[in-house]
Amino acid sequence: MPSLSSTKTVALFGGAMHVDVPASFIDVSPLREVPDHQEVYADAAATDACLIVELLNTPPDHDDSASLIPPVTSAAAYHFGQLAVDADALAATLRREASLPSADMPAMVASVATATRRRIGTPAPSVEASVATGTHAVAKFREAADAANTVEVTVACFRLPHVTTDLLVIFNDPLEWYEGSLVGAVEGLPRPDGAVAVAL
Repeated sequence: MPSLSSTKTVALFGGAMHVDVPASFIDVSPLREVPDHQEVYADAAATDACLIVELLNTPPDHDDSASLIPPVTSAAAYHFGQLAVDADALAATLRREASLPSADMPAMVASVATATRRRIGTPAPSVEASVATGTHAVAKFREAADAANTVEVTVACFRLPHVTTDLLVIFNDPLEWYEGSLVGAVEGLPRPDGAVAVAL
C-alpha cells in the first residue's frame, strides 16, 4: 500500500476534473499508451499500485451472465465483476459493496447540478454512487494459473445521469506477488515492497 501521508493534486481529462493522489504516483501516459477515456497513475515507489479514472457509458442493465462473482446490487460491484472479466482474472472475490450518501460527495453533487441546469435547464437528478472492494487473481502475459498475482481492487462508481456516464475510480494494490511472475520484468518495475512474495 502506498503512503497516503503526502498527496498532490493532478488535473484529469484536460482539466475537466482534479483529484488528489499519493505524491509518489506518476502519470503513465508518457510511458505507454492510455485510452482517451482513461487517466492512469502508478506508484513510482515500488509498490506497483495504480489509480485509474475511467469514463464509461452507463450500461442499460446489470448483465451478470459473464461475471466471476454472484449477482450484485450496486453499480460499483457490477464494474468490479466486469473488470475481472476484462482482465481474464482466474478468480474474483467481492468482500464489500456499499452506497455512498450524497453528503459524502458535496462537490460532485454540486457539479452535476450546475452541469444539468446548463444543459437542459431542469433540476439535477440524484447522483448514484457506490463502492466495491475485493480481490482479483490475475496471471498476466499468459503465465500459468499458479503464477497468478492477488490484487486488491477497489472500485468507486459515480453514475452521472445527465450524460449517461459512469465515472469509475479504480485502485489496484498487489497483495501477493508470485516469484517468477513476468509483470515486474516486462513493465520495468521492481517487485512491490508491500506485497507478499510466494515462491512457486
